[in-house]
Amino acid sequence: MSISVSGTTSPYGGTGLGLVISKNLVELMGGRISVNSIVGVGTEFVVTVPLGLCPERAWQKGPNIYLEKLSALVVDDEVLICEQVRNLLQEIGIRAEWVSSGRQAVDQVELKWASRKYYDIILIDWRMPDMDGIETAREIRRIVGPDVTIIIIAAYEWAEIEKEPRRRGSAC
Repeated sequence: MSISVSGTTSPYGGTGLGLVISKNLVELMGGRISVNSIVGVGTEFVVTVPLGLCPERAWQKGPNIYLEKLSALVVDDEVLICEQVRNLLQEIGIRAEWVSSGRQAVDQVELKWASRKYYDIILIDWRMPDMDGIETAREIRRIVGPDVTIIIIAAYEWAEIEKEPRRRGSAC
C-alpha cells in the first residue's frame, strides 16, 4: 500500500525532526520513505508500509492504558516545537507542559518532585544552548531516579549523540 499526501509547509521551515522521526517509524514497520523533488515545483514524499487486516475486535485486546493519567514535560529551546508537541500529547489525552531550557526543566522537575509529584514522560531536545539534552537528562535523573521515562529527541544520527556519554564513561 502506498500513500501520497500533498500539502504546504510553513514559510519558516523546521528542524527536520519530523522527517527523521517518520523515517525511523516507517523503517521499524518494515517500510520505506522515498522523495521526489523538482526545484520550484515542490516535493513529494512517498511512504510505503506493509499492512495487513487485523481480525475483528483484536485491537480491543491487551492492557487498558489510560493516557489521561499520564503527564509529560517537553523541553526544547524552540517555543513553536514545544507548543506543537504539547498540543499533540494533549490531543491523545496526556497532560503536558513545556519549558524552553534545560535549567527550567530541572527546576520544574525539582519543584514537582518536592510536592511528591512527577512527570511520567520527559521529552528533551538534544541540542539546546547552555545546558544540552544529555546534561539536562543527567540532572533530572539525579532528582527522580530510574523510574521516570526520559526521551532525548534529536534530528541527528544517534551515533553522534552517543559519543559524549560514552566518552565520559556514563549514560543518562
